[in-house]
Amino acid sequence: MVEQALKLSNIKTKKDVIHDALKNYVASMKKKQLLALKGNVKWDGNLKDMRSI
Repeated sequence: MVEQALKLSNIKTKKDVIHDALKNYVASMKKKQLLALKGNVKWDGNLKDMRSI
């Protein structure tokens, strides 16, 4: 997979490919965690008032 990633990307080294893959994986997991909160967080506020500050 690393060799395939090297060919598909403009990344020059295996170390950089792995670093990029881990960075993307962490970002993806964080996004999933945030999406899992959808509908579970109650927000009290007035967005119109907050925008006028």
